[in-house]
Amino acid sequence: MQLQQSQSSLQELRQEQTMTYQQIQALELLAAPVMDLQTIIRAEIERNPVLEIESEDLPLPLPGEDSTPVDNTGDDDEWVDQVLRLDEESPVSAVANSTWSMSPEDEEVRKHYLDSIATRTSFHDELAEQLRFLNLDEATQECCETIVACLNDDGYLTSHPADLAMACGASLDVIERAITVVQSCEPAGVGARDLRERLLLQLDRAGRGDTLAYRLVADHLDDLGANRMPAIARKLGVALGDIRDAMDELRHLSPHLSHEAIEAPENYVQEEAVLIEKDGRLQVNVPDGRLPRLRISGLYRQLLRDRTTPQETREYIKSKVRAAFTFISNLSQRQNTLERIVNAIVQEQQEFFRGDYDKLKPLTMAQVARGVGVHETTVSRAVSGKYLRCRYGLLPLRQFFTAGIGDGQGHTVSNKVIKDAIRDRIMEEDPAAPLSDGQISTELRQRGWSVARRTVVKYRESMGIPALSMRRRYW
Repeated sequence: MQLQQSQSSLQELRQEQTMTYQQIQALELLAAPVMDLQTIIRAEIERNPVLEIESEDLPLPLPGEDSTPVDNTGDDDEWVDQVLRLDEESPVSAVANSTWSMSPEDEEVRKHYLDSIATRTSFHDELAEQLRFLNLDEATQECCETIVACLNDDGYLTSHPADLAMACGASLDVIERAITVVQSCEPAGVGARDLRERLLLQLDRAGRGDTLAYRLVADHLDDLGANRMPAIARKLGVALGDIRDAMDELRHLSPHLSHEAIEAPENYVQEEAVLIEKDGRLQVNVPDGRLPRLRISGLYRQLLRDRTTPQETREYIKSKVRAAFTFISNLSQRQNTLERIVNAIVQEQQEFFRGDYDKLKPLTMAQVARGVGVHETTVSRAVSGKYLRCRYGLLPLRQFFTAGIGDGQGHTVSNKVIKDAIRDRIMEEDPAAPLSDGQISTELRQRGWSVARRTVVKYRESMGIPALSMRRRYW
């Protein structure tokens, strides 16, 4: 009985911390890259009629700027009055983004360009169009359309013929003929069940069905993949030079569909911060020009001042004013937090940003969080999907958070520097006598970096670089 009472007391004393909508919104804005942020702002403007894009007037003052602070913990009417007064009296100004103030002609051109990207024809549609010109009988046409619908994004047929036959209500012979019809379409290799069939289809289409290249794909594809060229030459009784010529032919084949058929819309990125060196000082700028200036709508300000406005309407407007001010405050807080974090990164990596690439230091998010005075998860959200423009080009902010390796002199160097050194050394090696992981480890030690062979293996594999046996060239 006492145990039950004790458990009940613990449950009653337990405190749960729940996040408010404003806190959730602040985290979402912080995590969103600048290009997604523009979409979020547009959606908020559509959702909140009180919020509007600034044109010629001055924007709503934000926390941290040179303006009188607004205390939103007191009387609701008094708080709203403060907001409206600041909205009218603020001397703060900002540069508007040309994206938000385009001429009608420029906006029409931009819309046409974006529409052309969004409506690009898929290769499934192109195949369906080709089938309509083949004058197939109705049953075969339906089977072909089902097969096309079952192709994956790379044009491979992953469904078993028996399953297709059941789905179409047709015999296996009809399905096999329909598969052959689909495989006769463009691009060459579409509808293949695996890589071997795709390459063979391309060779057949080119009239190369009786060549050594065809035999290599048909009977020795696994050996080709393992780079066992001498073994293939012995099995086929041919010279390595003949294998080389056949490989040259195979390199013109494509394991994937042509880019024209499957190309997806480009994924663009935009810098969140710009780093420049001026008068020997590194300066970080988080430009606001790509975001619209926001303000409280003059129409709704007037409705609040009008004493004849019904009380229910006034309460609705006040709730929207509070939401608008919170959104703008969270937006400002995002920019401020991001700038502080980037400044902290630059402070730690000054030698790197001044041009000494090998001096990139190991850095953790916990270190930056302590320096900025925020939680580590805040740093993680702030750098996710964000880019910094500097002398090296456009770099992801996450790139600067890496572990380190000792240099034998009491210093540490970022593992990214080690990875780049491994990649550069492999690119310089003799393809006929590629370097082993042990040799690379020895060379790195000679440069003062204590890197074990197993570490070289781990870094090489993480970069997608094959082992020595796969990099060797026999001619």
